[in-house]
Amino acid sequence: LRQYNNVVNLINTKIKEFKKSLLLINRDALQEQADRLVDVLNRFKKEVIEICQKYNECQQFILEIQNQISIKEKELNKYTQETIVEYEELINQKLSNLGIDGFKLSHLKHKFGENVNDACVEIVIKILNKNIFLKDYKDDRPSFKNTLGKGDKNSLAFAFFLAFLDKLPKKNHLIIIFDDPLSSHDENRQDFTANEIKKLSNQVEQIIVMTHKKDFVATLYQKFQRENALYFEIIKNNNNSQIKKMDIQSLLKQQYEKIIDRFNNYLRFGSNEIRPDDLLN
Repeated sequence: LRQYNNVVNLINTKIKEFKKSLLLINRDALQEQADRLVDVLNRFKKEVIEICQKYNECQQFILEIQNQISIKEKELNKYTQETIVEYEELINQKLSNLGIDGFKLSHLKHKFGENVNDACVEIVIKILNKNIFLKDYKDDRPSFKNTLGKGDKNSLAFAFFLAFLDKLPKKNHLIIIFDDPLSSHDENRQDFTANEIKKLSNQVEQIIVMTHKKDFVATLYQKFQRENALYFEIIKNNNNSQIKKMDIQSLLKQQYEKIIDRFNNYLRFGSNEIRPDDLLN
């Protein structure tokens, strides 16, 4: 009887251990497992296989597009660098044509940033072998704000505009309006500016120049006197104003009187105001 009881106890112990070893799976878990199996089964349906094939084709197409985008980005970067170098040389040439020798563009750099939505460049000018960044406006060190005068800034902007016009593919249909292109310019700058306008006049349909400097009008007349150029001035009377044709000869007479005075000063005092251009005039 003792031996029998020992055997029964051993069997009961093994039964308990076996029950503990069994995985308990509730109804929800079984349902979830069944759903997964149904999902796997559905993948073998014809329409699902077709969708998967289309998905794979779309993935392949996306990879091809990304590859093309990468190629175009490399081409664009190359074009950007070539264009920047070309513009830099062209703008510096325009500055030289305008009689600017105190500074030049050091380099133009393509700029990227989180807040940059459009294409832009960073401008650096060189003065006395020192690079001055356009974005630098510190007063305690050389900056764009305190190194260039108003006339130089205007000349720089004018050089950018002339370079932009040079790069336009078709200019013969354009009408260009210059609203007082001179500011804080001496006679040399005026003459250089008039030369650039003269060059441009042979490339576009028409040029209109508005200025309050009568000596610049005289300079333009000397450049355009044999061309089809018209000169007008605004005459103000009380509260009214009229546009009338300018008496250019009277204006030139005043200018030549000034030139004669400069010749006399040269003869009497050895003034250095006389230039080769004055002798030719």
